[in-house]
Parts: sequence; C-alpha cells; structure tokens
Amino acid sequence: MMKKRFLFVAAAVCLVFLFSSCSKGNSAPVTVENESISSGVFAYYLDKIMSYPEDYDADLKNTQQLFEKAATLCSYHAAANSIMKEEKISLSHSGKADIAAETESEWSLFGEYYKSIGISKPDLTEINTFEEKKEQLVEYYYGADGKNAVSDDDLKQKFVEMYIGFKAFEGSFTKTNIKGETVPMTEKEKEALIADFRKMADKINEGASIDSVYEDYCVSQGLIAISSPEVILMKDKDPMYADDFFKKVSTISHSKAAPVTSGSSVYVVQRVTIATSDEDAFEQYRSTVLQEMKMPAVEKKISSVAKKSKVETNEKILSEIYDSVSTKHSNQEK
Repeated sequence: MMKKRFLFVAAAVCLVFLFSSCSKGNSAPVTVENESISSGVFAYYLDKIMSYPEDYDADLKNTQQLFEKAATLCSYHAAANSIMKEEKISLSHSGKADIAAETESEWSLFGEYYKSIGISKPDLTEINTFEEKKEQLVEYYYGADGKNAVSDDDLKQKFVEMYIGFKAFEGSFTKTNIKGETVPMTEKEKEALIADFRKMADKINEGASIDSVYEDYCVSQGLIAISSPEVILMKDKDPMYADDFFKKVSTISHSKAAPVTSGSSVYVVQRVTIATSDEDAFEQYRSTVLQEMKMPAVEKKISSVAKKSKVETNEKILSEIYDSVSTKHSNQEK
C-alpha cells in the first residue's frame, strides 16, 4: 500500500497574481504551462478544501479563494511532472502497482461519492500518481543511492523520535453486572485495578518477564494466555489508542515497565528499544521514516517550481464544478 499522503498547502494562494482566464475554447478548468488538469482532479481538491477548510486556511464563503487554493494544488501536478522529466525519472513498477492498489481500494469505498461530484476513476488514478511521484522524488534525492542520501544514523535518530516500541497487556475500567450488562467500575474498583497493574509492572522491573506476568494475570482472570504480548510500534495519534497514550509511554525508560491509564483502560507497559536490538524494526520502517523526514523538502521544491508556472483557469468550468461540489456538501449537512 502507498504510504501516508501529504497535501502541502502553505503556498496555496501564492499564485493568485499569475491566474488569468483561459480562452473559451479550452475545456480544462485549469491549465498549467499548457498542461491541462481535468475537471475531476480539480473537483477532488476543491472537495478536500471544502471538507477540511481549517487544514487549508480556507474561507468557505470566499468562492474565489477556494478556486485559487484548489487550482494551486492542481498546479503541483504539473510541477512534479516537470521535475520528473528534468531528472529523467520514470515511475517504478512497484510504484505503478501501489497506485493501482490504492486507487482500487479508494474507489471501492468512495467511488459512488466521487462519481456524484464528477470525479472518475482515471482522475483518482492521477491523484494517486501524483502522490507516488512525490514519494519517488524523495527516494531519488534522499534515498540510499540518492543525490543527497540521508545517513543511517540520521534516519535512526528520526525513527526513534517518530516511534515508540513497547509490549503491553490491558485491563478495562468496566465490569459485567448481574444482568450481564457492561457497566463502568466504581472509582474504588478502578483504584484497586490500577494498584494491581502497578504491582505487576513492579514484578517486571524486579526481573520477571512480561510474558510470565501476563500469563499469571490471565490465570487470575480465568483466561488462557493464547499468545505472549508482542512488540508494538506506535506513532503519535495512533487511532488504536487514546490521545495521551503515546506521551505517557514515552516517559517510561527503555526496558522498564509501568502502569499506564489511558481512555477507559489501564495497561502494564514495558518499553522496548526499537533501533538497536533483536527487536530492531528500523529496516522495515526505513522508507516510511525517510518520507516523513524529507517529504517537506520535496514539497518545497515542487511548490517553488509551481510558483514560476503560468496558471490559467476557466472560470465558467470552475463555477460549474463548485456548484456540483457545494450542492453535495449542502445535502450532506441537512
């Protein structure tokens, strides 16, 4: 699957003074240095901006501003193509496979919605192709064999900043009442559970393995430990955990254990080293870390090329696309 996407928007209004109206014969909503951008691609970005205006610093009441921001995002496509051509870079076979897989996945989930606002499957393929080109440019400039290759030491440093590694097992702050219903524990029961988890963490710090402590805990709950806790790699804001979980685990020293209360659960967490041991996951995440580390530089280069481009817009077509997208948004709000 393709990696996490990046939509850079810092320069979203920097091209405003370069916009001009296209000739009536031009059926493309946006043309960048004679490269036509399809109505579907423009609709995709306009929909994104209208769906998440705070992410794009957009005023939904300012239609012209919405047009300019969406057209600027479109201009990045032509800029990326220009850089790829200048550097004589072609999409890799694996990149093309990623594009196809990502498009199929998104289309199966959102295809009906996309079609309702004028986005076709080829348009979605173009969006994903642009994202893949950015990732390939990161590898070209900063990968192991790149022009400005990032050292393993720097990548590992970024890796340990981005991720935490840990083993854990969980207890819930809920219980089953006599009616078989799941209900919250009392404050006294919560405190007792946290105390039990603190004792288990202490055992690990005194030399017991988390596997054996977990097995004993399962026995005390009338359960069977089918498998031992595995090493989990987590980034901040992981949706699998409450918002404060990452920060709390980050305060635990490597190899040490501690009870962590987060959301509606308490955990016994043992922090593990993730970049220098048998549990080293660096190689598996090397590309992801590089993308996180150097994507801003590539996006800055694309934005710089885009700023120098001649961008023309067909206001009539933009208005038609806006009517379609805004109508859909209005219907969803009802």
